[in-house]
Amino acid sequence: MADKLRIPKLKTTEEINRVVRRVVRELMKGDMDPKRGNAIVYALKLAKELIEVGELEERVKRLEELMRANGKIGYEVKN
Repeated sequence: MADKLRIPKLKTTEEINRVVRRVVRELMKGDMDPKRGNAIVYALKLAKELIEVGELEERVKRLEELMRANGKIGYEVKN
């Protein structure tokens, strides 16, 4: 098996989705060990979740700042 998948820096969920599609293609062609493919897809799933959580945290933070600036909330959000 060739199994020469190179994974770029993953900064967006779309980049992760692209790599997952590449892994699936390699698996379907028989060019990647299924155990390695499973491990890679699992790691990509975790990376995607971390990116999504980070994006949601940033969105909530911006919304809270906007609401505070407009006088819509009168309490402080604690981390």
